[in-house]
Amino acid sequence: AEVTMTEFGELVDGAREREERRRELAAWMTSHLMNATGNMKQPITIGRLLGPAWTKRQIEADVKRKQDEEAK
Repeated sequence: AEVTMTEFGELVDGAREREERRRELAAWMTSHLMNATGNMKQPITIGRLLGPAWTKRQIEADVKRKQDEEAK
C-alpha cells in the first residue's frame, strides 16, 4: 500500500508529538527527583528544564483551548 504525502506528513506529526510527550514525562520525573533531594535553592519546574520554547507552546495551547471552549 502506498502512503500519500498527506499521510506521511501526519505520520511525522504523530511521531513528533509522541517524542514531545516523552520529553515532557522525562522532565516531569527529573524535576520531582531534583526537588526531592533538597539541594535546589529554587524549585525546578518542567518549564525550566525544557526551556522557553516549550513554555510558549504551552501558553499558546492554553489560549487556543480557551478560545475553542468559548466558541461552543
